[in-house]
Amino acid sequence: MFSKNPGIFYRTSLPTMVGDFYSQLDECFASLRGIAQDSDSDLFKLVIFHDPVSEDENLKRHVYARKLLAKAFTEKCPTFILVCQVPVPPFAVSIEAGFVKRGSCQTIYR
Repeated sequence: MFSKNPGIFYRTSLPTMVGDFYSQLDECFASLRGIAQDSDSDLFKLVIFHDPVSEDENLKRHVYARKLLAKAFTEKCPTFILVCQVPVPPFAVSIEAGFVKRGSCQTIYR
């Protein structure tokens, strides 16, 4: 994805280790926090791809991701979607994230 606004950029995050959905998501979120801090940016959009499982497990994963986001990005929690699409093997999760440079435009979080 490309943006005409130089203050907006996108990154893909893959875990560096093989594991379950939860441990890999934790690692990806840590990576996103580092990108946001290093680039003086806020995360505003997140797409999480995961291997579809049961409806109950999908709901648990959604709740876990929402709580993890609220904890990791306390003041500016981005919108996110959990997409049932198999990520690149051997990973249980992959992430596409949109960032905005602080001060480049106004971002409203709800």
